[in-house]
Amino acid sequence: MDNSTQSSTPSQPVTPPAPPGNQPPSQPQQQGMSEDTKTLITILLLIFVFPIGLIVMWILPKWPLWVKLLVSLPITLLIGAILVGILLVAVNPSEQIRKAECVAQCQETGGGDACVQSCVLSPTPAVQ
Repeated sequence: MDNSTQSSTPSQPVTPPAPPGNQPPSQPQQQGMSEDTKTLITILLLIFVFPIGLIVMWILPKWPLWVKLLVSLPITLLIGAILVGILLVAVNPSEQIRKAECVAQCQETGGGDACVQSCVLSPTPAVQ
């Protein structure tokens, strides 16, 4: 058995070391924005452009749910109050009360269907 016939070279080729400027970083680079940047952008949008900031707050930062609800609650209540106010103005409760009182008066006096129709259709009271 002749040891001189066996080669001492490795089976895989040796790659030369990379130049110092091209070495890969030891930590993987983070893709996208950092959480601090997302939080800063969200806070600025909440202050200066509230509706857009509210949407961004639910999408971008990883804030706890209770914080998101706490920030969203006042605007939700405000929008709800505005909608109720608009609905009450559109329905006109004072006009509805006037019609109900007119119909009740028609029933007390025995005015019949004509009186009730005039109460419901007319903008001014039919029976006084």
